[in-house]
Amino acid sequence: MTDNTHLTPRTYRVLGTLAAFIGLAASALGAWFFTLGLQQTERDEMARQALILAGVLLTLCQLLAFGTAALLPERLLRRLRWALVGLGIVLFGFEVATMSVTQLALVQSSDVQASANEARIEELQAAIASHRATAAGLRDNAAAQSRSVLASSRERGGQALREAMEIEGRIAPMAVELAELQSAKRPTLTTLLGDDRTVLFAVVRSALIALVGLTMMSASGVLFRVARTAERAPWLEPLPAPPAAVARPQRTAAAVAEDDGEDDIAEGDAEARYQRVLAAVRSGSVKPNARAIQRAEGSPAEEARQFLARLERESVTRRTASGRAYEVIG
Repeated sequence: MTDNTHLTPRTYRVLGTLAAFIGLAASALGAWFFTLGLQQTERDEMARQALILAGVLLTLCQLLAFGTAALLPERLLRRLRWALVGLGIVLFGFEVATMSVTQLALVQSSDVQASANEARIEELQAAIASHRATAAGLRDNAAAQSRSVLASSRERGGQALREAMEIEGRIAPMAVELAELQSAKRPTLTTLLGDDRTVLFAVVRSALIALVGLTMMSASGVLFRVARTAERAPWLEPLPAPPAAVARPQRTAAAVAEDDGEDDIAEGDAEARYQRVLAAVRSGSVKPNARAIQRAEGSPAEEARQFLARLERESVTRRTASGRAYEVIG
């Protein structure tokens, strides 16, 4: 098989199915982003459900637009193909904008959560430090009063020690919460990239996801269309080379004149065969390839190739996209 020969129709269909699966997965991801964005921004449950259904419908419409435009014939229904492509481009832009807004909303939500956690960490650190300072002061006071000779002073010292122990008991749960918050700290896109680069990153990532869905669905449609074409327009198979010329002996003038008459008759027969081939190709009863012509007229391989070249010169046929087969024009 050379670079210009078709794959089998089944191979085209398998590749088209794989491309369609990837396109559907990318579009499903876009629909998921649309749903997440509505959950972040739309508080009314009924409105959110209606908008989610609208987003899913637009996503499916985009898939159908690009897939159908690629599947339709190249020259037939050209206006419909361009209308579908235009609709798909508009929906593509809407999908990119939706996913970008959703990602930015998620980033802002993460930033707010991170800021709240950071504020709570600072609050806990300040409270723990204050409680420890208070407990330390009470322990120092208790130690000083416990050395007093007065019973009342020693009693106040014991009270201060109990208060210190109570305060230290409050520190323990705050320390646990502080440790959990500090271990859960994660960098956000804003802290890593900054505000402007975060917006750019969200737009680029959204465009790539949407572009994968667009490209794969278009490729799927093209592959299924090529599979259909490969079934209906068989390939040009290589034909055996014509035999090498054999030197003929010198002939008399009478023999040459006799051969010229035979050549004229042969040329007339060839022209009649060509006219029959021309009519059969136009009617569709004979396919425009060398072997079909050989089977129909019993022509030699060289004559079949000449007929094919003449059909192409007379704009009856043209070469297919592969360059190795012919198809009837019109």
